[in-house]
Amino acid sequence: MKGNETLFSVWLSLCAGIANAEFAPLVDRFGSAYALFCAQESDIETLDISENFKGRLCDKRLDEAYAVVEYCQKHGVGILSYTDPAYPSTLRAIKTPPCVLYYKGKLPDFEKRLFISMVGTRSMSEYGKEMAYRISYELASTGVVVVSGMALGVDAACAVGALAAKGCTIAVLGCGIDIAYPKQHERLMHAIAEQGLVLTEFPPSTPPRGYHFPLRNRIISALGVGTLVVEADLGSGALITAREAIVQGKDIYAVPGNVGDQNTSGTNALIRDGAAVVLGARDILHNYAFLYRDSVDTARLMRAQERSDPDPAVFARYGVGIPAASVPAKSVQRVRAEQSAAPKASAPAAVSAEQTAPVKQTPAVLQPAKEQHSDDSAEILAGFSERQREMFAQIPLDKAISADWLVRSGYPAHEVMMALTMFEIKGLISSLPGGLYTRK
Repeated sequence: MKGNETLFSVWLSLCAGIANAEFAPLVDRFGSAYALFCAQESDIETLDISENFKGRLCDKRLDEAYAVVEYCQKHGVGILSYTDPAYPSTLRAIKTPPCVLYYKGKLPDFEKRLFISMVGTRSMSEYGKEMAYRISYELASTGVVVVSGMALGVDAACAVGALAAKGCTIAVLGCGIDIAYPKQHERLMHAIAEQGLVLTEFPPSTPPRGYHFPLRNRIISALGVGTLVVEADLGSGALITAREAIVQGKDIYAVPGNVGDQNTSGTNALIRDGAAVVLGARDILHNYAFLYRDSVDTARLMRAQERSDPDPAVFARYGVGIPAASVPAKSVQRVRAEQSAAPKASAPAAVSAEQTAPVKQTPAVLQPAKEQHSDDSAEILAGFSERQREMFAQIPLDKAISADWLVRSGYPAHEVMMALTMFEIKGLISSLPGGLYTRK
């Protein structure tokens, strides 16, 4: 029956689309994707879901689902459905869990192992490269599973560090499992699949689109018990992952940088707003070592620290190029000196949306938005749902607001974060320091 359930789970995922909050309650109600497939049209019409989703559920054609399953069987791609016992409980807990996950590699024990998500800017400095590699190497050496997005810059450095340590790393894609994106990371992707896991909710052959990556970020943050932002400016997509992690109630960590450096303005802001400072893997491990004592061996950390300096040959082995530093970087030697002199960081509490400092601030008054943008905005907004357009209309023209401002207006937190992300990508709003947003 598992094979049949996989087929109908793929059918359901194609009906639901990506990041659909409506499918999970239906599966819980009907018991399986197959039972939902067998539901009568009259039963579907009574469901409290969107009309578009109802229409797709009434379409019982399985041609596309069969094609996806056959492709995966032919090319060694695993399919993990929402109803599978191996499906991560951390993903079931979010508002918009993936209906299915396509993967290459070996599934780790999602319930017993310690997962830490690591993200950062694509335009990393030499400092960002070394810190990403070093912390990932040290974490993976002790048995931690490092989760990232395989993007240029920090993501790739994290993956290389975990691979060099012969540890497990997960790459969450924003495209189909059959597409290496960016193209130059094809060798890296194969190495991750051999030693760890490559994962995506997008069906095979789905091309990478700009709006896919903010959507996949919720998976990166959900898989980890905590999210570490290594290096990021205030406009970095890594902060989208951090915002998702905050909504999900995860622990938030950040690597500090020089005040005034553009590349570390985002991480420094996270620290100002409550994220825990991380100068090395030990600052993360001491918070979880007891809870995950069966899967994390902290005795390996000292040895790993002696071997965690990045070697250009290791990056070349996986075909990962290193962008030139765009800003001055604090030396890693200086960071290590600070780490040895500094007291141990206290264990951070999970940072919730209500606990984050920017949410409690009074929104600043800004200049009114320029009227000449209104026509362009109307055209862009036509591509959004009615509910999202309604949400955008609530954002004042002359004030900066926090995400919590919209939540208090009656919108669910996950919808707010998703909408703000899409508004920012489409250029309708700008993000400001302190977790605030303003209309352009």
